Order: sequence, then structure tokens, then C-alpha cells
Amino acid sequence: MVHTNKNLEKLKRQFAVDEIEHELIRIGIEATDHRNDGFVKCGCKHNLYKLKCLIEDILHECPEFEEEKDWHKERIYDLLQQEKIT
Repeated sequence: MVHTNKNLEKLKRQFAVDEIEHELIRIGIEATDHRNDGFVKCGCKHNLYKLKCLIEDILHECPEFEEEKDWHKERIYDLLQQEKIT
């Protein structure tokens, strides 16, 4: 299992997932910053929406994996935890 994790980390770096996540968070911050006007916020949200659609299209083309069930469960759990906090 350790070997698999090393491969995943190597793959993650290869595709610069951390950088992509960072940029998405930056766009989200700009989309919600009260100091920005509606034009800027709308543009940022539109960019996020276009990226969401692109990701959905790509995921639709990918094969399905058994592990996806766990990903969905983890996402639901995380969302429920956020609701408890707020």
C-alpha cells in the first residue's frame, strides 16, 4: 500500500494538482470578496462554472472504478460535517 501511495503522490505532482487547487481557491476567493464589484464576481463565478463543466465532461468520459463509491461517501460525510459547523 505504501508503494501505491508513492505512485499517487508522483502522479499528483506530475499533473500539478496542488497548483490547480490553489488557482481554483483563488478564483473562489475573488468571486466572494465583498471588495469586488458584481462584474468581477460574476466573471470569476463564470470561470468556475466553465471549469466545473469541463471537469464533468472529462469525468463522463473516464471509466468507472469501484473506489468511486468511497469518494462519494467521503464527500457526503464532508458536506454533513460542514453543516454541523455552520
